[in-house]
Amino acid sequence: MFDLISHLWPQFALVLTPGLEMEEIAVWIWLLMIVIMAVSVMSVIRHRWHFSRRLKRVQQLIQGQDRNSLAHNRLATLQKALEQDSDVTGPLWREFDESLVYSADKSRLFNTLEAEHFFNNYTLAYGLTSSRLLAAAPAFLTAIGVLGTFLGLTLGLNGLQINAGDVEALKDGISVMINGAAVAFMTSIWGVALSLLLNLFEKLVERGALAKIRNLQQRIDFLYPRLPAEHSLVQIAAATDESKEALQELHERIGDRLQETVSGMSDSMQQAFTDAINTVMAPAIQSLVNNTNQQSTDVLEKLVSGFMDGMKTAGSEQGHLMKNAAEEVQQAVSVMADRMEVLFKQLDEQQNRSREQTEGTTREFAQLLEQQGADAAQRQQQMELRFNQLMEQMEHKVSAQFDKAAEDERNRAATQEQLQTQMVAGFQSQLEQFNNASNGQIQAISEASAKQQSEMGQAFESALDGLQTLISNHTAAASERESVIESRFNSQLERLAAEQQQLLSAVTQSVQQTQQQMLELTKQHQQLMTEMGEVSRSVEASSQHMNNSSTQLGVLSANLKQAADVLDARLQTVTEALAGASDQNHELAEQVSLQSNTLRQLQSELITATQHFEKAAVAAEQGFEVFANHQQQFLDGINTEFQGLGQALKEQVGGIEQQADEWLRSYSTEVRTQVGERMEHWNKNTLEFSDQMRRTVSAISGIVDDLEQKV
Repeated sequence: MFDLISHLWPQFALVLTPGLEMEEIAVWIWLLMIVIMAVSVMSVIRHRWHFSRRLKRVQQLIQGQDRNSLAHNRLATLQKALEQDSDVTGPLWREFDESLVYSADKSRLFNTLEAEHFFNNYTLAYGLTSSRLLAAAPAFLTAIGVLGTFLGLTLGLNGLQINAGDVEALKDGISVMINGAAVAFMTSIWGVALSLLLNLFEKLVERGALAKIRNLQQRIDFLYPRLPAEHSLVQIAAATDESKEALQELHERIGDRLQETVSGMSDSMQQAFTDAINTVMAPAIQSLVNNTNQQSTDVLEKLVSGFMDGMKTAGSEQGHLMKNAAEEVQQAVSVMADRMEVLFKQLDEQQNRSREQTEGTTREFAQLLEQQGADAAQRQQQMELRFNQLMEQMEHKVSAQFDKAAEDERNRAATQEQLQTQMVAGFQSQLEQFNNASNGQIQAISEASAKQQSEMGQAFESALDGLQTLISNHTAAASERESVIESRFNSQLERLAAEQQQLLSAVTQSVQQTQQQMLELTKQHQQLMTEMGEVSRSVEASSQHMNNSSTQLGVLSANLKQAADVLDARLQTVTEALAGASDQNHELAEQVSLQSNTLRQLQSELITATQHFEKAAVAAEQGFEVFANHQQQFLDGINTEFQGLGQALKEQVGGIEQQADEWLRSYSTEVRTQVGERMEHWNKNTLEFSDQMRRTVSAISGIVDDLEQKV
């Protein structure tokens, strides 16, 4: 083990020696890899420290709190977050606080978005999980090790002298080549080992950070429960049921109070007439008994005048009270009509704002898609230009190297030929003596040299042909893939534009239908107000025939005001629900913006992938396939959400319109029925009272006649 480590350990002493050797180059490459390794480890530690600080600050905000104390400490928690860190965690918590809503009793807080939307690896650990330079450090180490390997092999092969006639020279060349290969593979081993260690260290740290972020998200989701949109629909349904029950009980209460008023009025009028007769008739009879002859005519005149004055006074007071009651009823109805009109105006304004926000978001999304398409086309052109330039440079370099190799081979052949000629001329005498022995050797050397030259030429020609074929095939395949990618991208853009246009048409149509329904509801409300005005005028006309009912009609007016207040409260609840729907539209627009950001990140990843030369075409094709899948999912999600939202809004508006129509029609029918019944009962009692008064006057006339006859 120690021998292996000592063999792989660089020789640092060679750095101080003069000259440049193979081992010294390996030492410098090893030092470069160690520096990159140290810088990468320090970067990971620094980003991990920053992440721990941010995570600790967020955990301190929710430490020691429960669901019951969050609403009370909301403002204090926000101020604490801004004071701790005004750059990252403070604004992040402020955005999270803006998405919180109170419960009905202001005792708890609910979240409208998940904690993952605010607290994730991009916001808390962006330097640790999203650093491209840090992620590419292991690849840098491996690349530097491979570069050292090729450099060592190149220098080793350069020192090999194949054509040397001396065996020692060949041995020295082979030794240099073997030493260069050993040094070269040593740099590769160090590069791969350091790359594995750095990658393992980085992934472990990143995994720990993601686990802590996930625990924080679960803790925040537990403390701040999410409030879904279905909860608002349930509250609207409950408020609608309460309004229906209140309106059903309203006409019954009005009928009971009106009946009590009429009954009390009849009893009070009878008692008033009885008291008036007793008060006026007793002195009259006494005066008639005492002054039968002289004062009979005066007593009768005083009796009749007093009785008529009392009746006139009571009638005028009753008419004045009834007129005041009718004015109060008319004012209450007018106030209710004004409130209804203001409510419908608010509903129209909210619908207009929602439509403007949706159209603005759609325009921004279309502009973003156009810009992304233009950027993608431009980057595709740049990639093609770079690829062509790189291919041309490589072709020139390969051609130059092959030309140089061919020229060197020709020079070596000429030199060898010249040496052979000199050897033949110098040692001609020796060749004659050893003719038989040297002929075989010379022939073998010539055949070996010719064979070697032919093999090297064929190898160079085959390598050149293979490289040219590979370049042509690669160029054709790249062109074909680029055309396919461009056609797919254009078709996806066209399909996206068509689907977006259809979606805009559907949204516009649903908004127009909603406005038309609201206009019809306004017309029905105006008709109802007209009928209510007619009812108020009929009540005012009938007030001239009612007496002693001002108090009870005042109670009726108060009940009508209470009913109007209850109706106003229910309509205000409906307005808040529609405002919630508008907020949901705004949240949907934010989700569209988030999806566009996702598309931008995906596009940046595609740009990074294109920088790798060998995997350029494959990475681009995979990136566009992922882009198409994300785009289709995004369009499907938007279509589903808009359809569900439009259907829910249509059903809510239709249900509210139908219920309001039914309630108002039922209320109008009950009011008309109750008023008709009470008026018939009033006419009956009035006729009975008139008959009784007529009989009383007849009896008084008979008594007066009897008294006159007795006198």
